[in-house]
Amino acid sequence: MTRAEMLKVLDPSDIIEMMVPSNQLAAVESYVNEFINYNHGFTNDVQNAIIIFSLLKAEHYLNFIVYLRRVAETFKNAKIDTGAKALEFMKINRDIRKRNGTYTQSKHIGNEPDWLDKYLLEIEQMG
Repeated sequence: MTRAEMLKVLDPSDIIEMMVPSNQLAAVESYVNEFINYNHGFTNDVQNAIIIFSLLKAEHYLNFIVYLRRVAETFKNAKIDTGAKALEFMKINRDIRKRNGTYTQSKHIGNEPDWLDKYLLEIEQMG
């Protein structure tokens, strides 16, 4: 199963639990639930990619819903409608920041592809 296919089965609460410090879980989960309940028209895989991308890029979680909406708007403007396109966008964004010298590893996790690979492997092993 590819990363893009696995994005379809990720549970947003598991994503949050793995990426957010425990003292911020309730607030971030509330914002993510608000985002999910909004009729934004994204498929589950793209929605999960938006959540992951937002968490990786966020400086803080104060009013995180605004950040989720901005990332969603960016994805919509870039015509990202599949998990594969979302992952490619995330990779290109990281590569551009590396070339410009503005890339720093996330304060939440080390590197999104490593994290995603590990998480997806765990899901795959669960059956």
